[in-house]
Amino acid sequence: MDIVGREHLLHWYLNRDPKATVRHVLTNMRTTLIDSGSVLVQSYVTLFFHALISSSNAAPPAAKVSMMGRYSDTLTNMDGVWLLTHREVQVDFQGDGAA
Repeated sequence: MDIVGREHLLHWYLNRDPKATVRHVLTNMRTTLIDSGSVLVQSYVTLFFHALISSSNAAPPAAKVSMMGRYSDTLTNMDGVWLLTHREVQVDFQGDGAA
């Protein structure tokens, strides 16, 4: 799925499953200066997914690893604020959890 633009990202976020918890754990980040207003950030990502089935107060079971891979992000400085302007995702391993 490609998400292009802030409006599309916001629409996707507001319409996601409210019972699903997803965590993206980024490690081994390497930043490379492209020019004075852009950087490339490469990192490994492990995505954990958990779907809440019960509304009890008991601790939920451990989340499953849904995906392991790499992010290649371009950040651009726009009026003094660094914004993510492009993300390339390389999936190395796909688990049975939802992504």
